[in-house]
Amino acid sequence: MNIINNNILRITLVGASCDGKTSLLLRYLNNEYNPDTLSLTIGADIFRKDIQHNNKTVELCLCDTAGQERFEQLIESYYKKSNIVISVYDVTNYQSFEKTQSWIHKIQNSQPDTLLAICGNKCDYEYNQWEVDPDEALKFSTDNNTLFFQTSAKDNLNITEMFTNVVEHYYSAIPKIYNENQIASNNVDGITIEKYNE
Repeated sequence: MNIINNNILRITLVGASCDGKTSLLLRYLNNEYNPDTLSLTIGADIFRKDIQHNNKTVELCLCDTAGQERFEQLIESYYKKSNIVISVYDVTNYQSFEKTQSWIHKIQNSQPDTLLAICGNKCDYEYNQWEVDPDEALKFSTDNNTLFFQTSAKDNLNITEMFTNVVEHYYSAIPKIYNENQIASNNVDGITIEKYNE
């Protein structure tokens, strides 16, 4: 896994456009849901949030990436520096699930030690509007050794639990490294950083 700092954890969200990555982050950061005011992410936005883990303060560096294909090279530079990558898809859009599968395979090939999760978002929609069978998504997750979550930014469903869970899984995999004093750069030049404290 990519160890950057024992008290700084980098989590990158990838996925297709309009699958709700930004809404997930804003709901997690400050319990905000205003989809009508959001615009498409251009490149990447970085947010920070302090959490408590095992009586220590951990700073989450949360990277919200664009879904457009023209930004994929830029996105690659972010996930290669990440400890955790969450690939988000829209449960009402099967093409977005296909994009998630593509991201997972791509990251596994280049960053095999990165902790991966897939997230089916927009679960507030009526089930008859879903294009992605949760059993199919779960099977893909199991076959590819990723964590699996279903969320709704609108209903604030399972979002805090998802981020808490990926952090717990990450640190449970590296307890020795977590207790060592790692020193590294935290360079995010050229990106606006917003910080939220728990």
